Amino acid sequence: MIHSTLKSKVHEDICLMLHFENHSYFYLCDCGFASDLSYKEAKDVSAIFVSHTHIDHFINFDGIMRHQLAVGRKIVVCGGTGIAESVQHKLLAFNWNLLGYDEKAVSYEVREIHPDGRVEIFHLQVHERWALTKTGEHQEAIIYENELFKVRYAILNHGVDCIAYLFEEHDKSKMNMKDCPHKAGVWVRALKEAFEKDLPEQLINVNGTEILAKDLFQFMSWDRGYKLGYIMDYAATDANYAQLEPVFTNADEVYIESYYGQEELELAHQNKHSTAHISGTWAKKLGVKKANPVHHSRRYHEDWQRQLLHKEFFAAFGKANPE
Repeated sequence: MIHSTLKSKVHEDICLMLHFENHSYFYLCDCGFASDLSYKEAKDVSAIFVSHTHIDHFINFDGIMRHQLAVGRKIVVCGGTGIAESVQHKLLAFNWNLLGYDEKAVSYEVREIHPDGRVEIFHLQVHERWALTKTGEHQEAIIYENELFKVRYAILNHGVDCIAYLFEEHDKSKMNMKDCPHKAGVWVRALKEAFEKDLPEQLINVNGTEILAKDLFQFMSWDRGYKLGYIMDYAATDANYAQLEPVFTNADEVYIESYYGQEELELAHQNKHSTAHISGTWAKKLGVKKANPVHHSRRYHEDWQRQLLHKEFFAAFGKANPE
C-alpha cells in the first residue's frame, strides 16, 4: 500500500511525500515549502518528482538538498524539459569548498522528460563541479521503477510542460492455502516465482512430490497494486484531459489541483489553471476512487473559502472520500 502525506500545510506551497511499510526511503512530489518535512525524511528521500519549476513547486529544493549532502548515494530527480539545468543552477548557487569529494558526497541523476517522449538522463557530482554529464537516453512510458513500484506520466500544458505522475505498486502474487490440499512448505516460494515469471512447465517439489507448476496455479492469484496519481497545474482543456485519460483512468487515489472556484473560470483560463468543479468532474470521468483536492490559489486564504472549494469539488466528483 502506498502511504501519502502532505508535508506542506494548507497555506504553503505544495509538497507530497510517499512512503511504504518496511522500506527505508521516501519519495517526494514537488518541492514547495514544507514545514512538516523532517530532517530525517529529507535525508532519506530517494527520488523527487517535480511537476514543473514554477517557484511554488520548486522553491524548497535547496532545503531538501541541504539535508542530503553526506548521504553517500544518488538521488533521482524527474521532471520536464529544462529540469536538469534547473537542478544544476540550484547546486551552482552555493560554494562547495568544504564538502568532501569522497564516497559520502551526494550525487544526482536527473531524468528529463521531453514532449516527444524522449527521456534524457544526466548525472551531477560535486567533484565534477556539478557539470551536467549526459549518461543516457530512452523513450519509455516508465520514468522510474524499483522493487516496490513504477511511475508513469502524462505531459500537461500549463503554459510550460507540467508533468503528472502515476505511482503504481507492482502486483503481488498470493497463495490460497485454504483450498490447497498440500501442506505449506518451502515449495510455496518456488511456486510463487514460477507463477510470477509465467513458467507453467516448471516442476515444483511439493513435500517430496514433483508437480507441474501449472497444476498448482489454480491456488495462485494476483493482488492488484495500489495506483496513486499526482496531477498538478494544468489548463482545463480537452487536450489536457486526453493526456490524462490513458494513464490515470481507474486510479485508486489522486491528488489534483483545485486552484480556483468556478466563478473565476475566466481567470483560470487566463492563468492556465483548473477550477475545483472541473477537477472534480475530471476525477469522476477518470473513475478515480478517492480524490484529494489540493493546491488552491492564495486568494483563498481563509478556511471557509477553501471549504467552499472542497464543497464545489466533491459536488462535481459525486461522492465523498471513503474513510
